[in-house]
Amino acid sequence: MLDSARRDPPVTRAQQQTKALEALLKRALKPLGFSKTGHNWRLETEETVVVVNLQKSPWSHDYYLNIGALVRTIDDGSRTYGGSRPSVVDCHFRIRLEDLFPDKPAPDKVVADARQKILDLLDFNAMGPAHARRMKKLASIIDERLLPFLELCKTEVGIRKAIVDVLGFWYMTTPALRKRLKIPEALHGSARQYRK
Repeated sequence: MLDSARRDPPVTRAQQQTKALEALLKRALKPLGFSKTGHNWRLETEETVVVVNLQKSPWSHDYYLNIGALVRTIDDGSRTYGGSRPSVVDCHFRIRLEDLFPDKPAPDKVVADARQKILDLLDFNAMGPAHARRMKKLASIIDERLLPFLELCKTEVGIRKAIVDVLGFWYMTTPALRKRLKIPEALHGSARQYRK
């Protein structure tokens, strides 16, 4: 009877999904020098702290991959959740994985197909590709889009290039960052510049 009382509770579907996504991120980020705390992976460079955060929706089986960069020269040291390490909400610049696909939607759609593909892959409620195919597609997107983008976020010059040349818009940036990097106001998300 004592042995049965010591058993771990069964692993939930959400826990399995989270572990699978964390393993995928670990495979991609650890070799680049990122360290993990909770659901955050951080890379500290001379100029920035790059943060990748895995967020699960509390209302569904949707996940979000949040990306942020904190610029050390304008960091005031305040942290939303306390402690010394910044979370993604402390970053001067943040986006989500699907923002790396800033293509204009077709006239009959609200969301561009490439962005919708990311949302669908991270929606574990949806009927979609089998688990192995889903993870393979996500790994490909991480390798092809996320990792080069994170490389840019290691420097101030790279962050400016990421905003101006890669994304073509900003919306989750601080005024201090826009001023320091001379980000044009015309690139605000409400006046979004889509790729041609």
